[in-house]
Amino acid sequence: MPTHILSEGLHLTEWLEIHEDWAYFVNPNSFRMPKVKNGAPIGSLVLVKSPVTDDSGRTFTSTAYGLAASDGLKMMSKREASNVLAKQMVKYMKDTSQWPPFSEIKKVNNSGNVDVLYKPTQYDSFILTLTSELAGPNPKQFLDSLKESAEEEHKEEELKWVIETAKSGRATCRTCNLPIDKGHLRVGEPSMFQEHVTYRWHHLECVKNGIGNRSVDSFEGLDKLSDEEKEAMRKALG
Repeated sequence: MPTHILSEGLHLTEWLEIHEDWAYFVNPNSFRMPKVKNGAPIGSLVLVKSPVTDDSGRTFTSTAYGLAASDGLKMMSKREASNVLAKQMVKYMKDTSQWPPFSEIKKVNNSGNVDVLYKPTQYDSFILTLTSELAGPNPKQFLDSLKESAEEEHKEEELKWVIETAKSGRATCRTCNLPIDKGHLRVGEPSMFQEHVTYRWHHLECVKNGIGNRSVDSFEGLDKLSDEEKEAMRKALG
């Protein structure tokens, strides 16, 4: 059910309750992308993340796109999501007379349309096509009239290590090269591959000396472990 919530950077508005474990929404009033905690404002684009493991044991992060509506989350393709963001971006530009953060001109097309790159994180990016219907008869001239973003610094969220129980026995430990049995604890070391987050999996015991000074509480997925598994992790990494 929709609720009324006041959030930083947003006016009092109707929000949709969302209970995804790993999701973000694009704030149309700031074009920042905070993490979904309890919900997202109606009309905002929501990015739902989930890990997917291929036959080789490599785990990728898959992203699904949805529009927060009064009757639920309406899933859509990335192209449809980009069209939603293009309309919201032009509204933001007209309301503020400035560029949103994390955006720049990518290409001016022969048609006069302008492709704008919107890259709110190091692994999420969109190409938004600003047409004459959206931005006026001369989109490039419209963009040239805007002031630079008031927020120039792009603070990217640090990639988090993951702890979980293995969903299958396909993954191989990148430390000892032996299989990680289904149901056993495994630690995911994050890295980037073709603009997506991937994880190199390790046995908990194998990686305990290779995680630096990271605290146990900083691992994604800790809250999903049983009390016994949490204790095993604290003993191994403590």
